[in-house]
Amino acid sequence: MKKLAIVLVLLLILLSLCSCVREYHFNYEELKENVQKIEIIDFNSDNYEEQTLMVVSESDQDKLLLDLSQLDYYYYLGDPELGAGHCIKLFYKNNEVEIISWRDTSKQGFIKCNREKFDEMIQKYLDN
Repeated sequence: MKKLAIVLVLLLILLSLCSCVREYHFNYEELKENVQKIEIIDFNSDNYEEQTLMVVSESDQDKLLLDLSQLDYYYYLGDPELGAGHCIKLFYKNNEVEIISWRDTSKQGFIKCNREKFDEMIQKYLDN
């Protein structure tokens, strides 16, 4: 009986730890200081091809970085598909590049946000 109680307690602890959700937010100040160029791209994860849809103007870069920092991303478990569709491509001053989609990022890994909000944000700049 004692072993059963221990197993049940361990199982409850394990379940409670697995259900923890960690949020992630891009840091606007950090991005503003380190990003030198932004592109909106269409990315095909099947063959790793990308097509540049637009280079974001310098006057819109701060706005896009602020919008990106306000999206609620969450870490999740599992094997995500690579980002496909419209993505943001950030070029950093240290020559690093980051591709961000609604369901992952090349630097942060398995994070995702609300797809509709991400698509609305992208569309706002494509329509501009």
